[in-house]
Amino acid sequence: MARLRTPQTAALIPSRQTEYREITDWYRNALAVEPAREWHMRPTLIGPTWKRGEHGWLLPEHTLGWNFLAWSGYWLRNAKQRTPWKWTLEQARFWLWFYALDEHGVPIHDNAVLQRLKGWGKDPMAAGGAVTSCFADLTFDHWSASGEPVGREEPNAWVQVCAVSQEQTKNTMKLLPGLIPAETRRYYGIQLGKLNMYALGDSRQIEGGHIIAARLGRRASHVPDP
Repeated sequence: MARLRTPQTAALIPSRQTEYREITDWYRNALAVEPAREWHMRPTLIGPTWKRGEHGWLLPEHTLGWNFLAWSGYWLRNAKQRTPWKWTLEQARFWLWFYALDEHGVPIHDNAVLQRLKGWGKDPMAAGGAVTSCFADLTFDHWSASGEPVGREEPNAWVQVCAVSQEQTKNTMKLLPGLIPAETRRYYGIQLGKLNMYALGDSRQIEGGHIIAARLGRRASHVPDP
């Protein structure tokens, strides 16, 4: 799990919220100083993730995405490097916009499409997103005194990882054991299977499934009678 990067004295025991803030501060600072990409041609930009203004990246005014980044940085790990989980800055911007809110606390986006080349890291992103969505404070609850959105957990979160066949979901689901360390499993009571994850007395679930049956069913309903 994440740990504070500043030196600590023996008498200081940082709280979880303190570590959450340090994680989000790291992302804020990194995004603020990240230079613009130099392109050899003018790119076609769809969506806000790669848009920049006069002073840097355009980020949403209100978002619960900071909660997403903080939770995943604290509770998840990079199994290969044995380090706390860290999103690329492009991925961080995507999550910030995915959980963006309007002035009434209503999500701006109810769906998103992410298309990248093979090897970019879509399966780790989907796996980390699925786990974080189960436990982080990502449902709008109220505004703080300073005007920031305050989120809450979904007590019966059910996340579905779908593909055209159940076999294809294994590319994502098989990453969960290495992504979720023992401390996180104990705290949330996580039980892992090949195609399912249950937690908190089976009140939270990640399920691997397929959508081809539903699609075929809709198509069949439009087949005319001979």
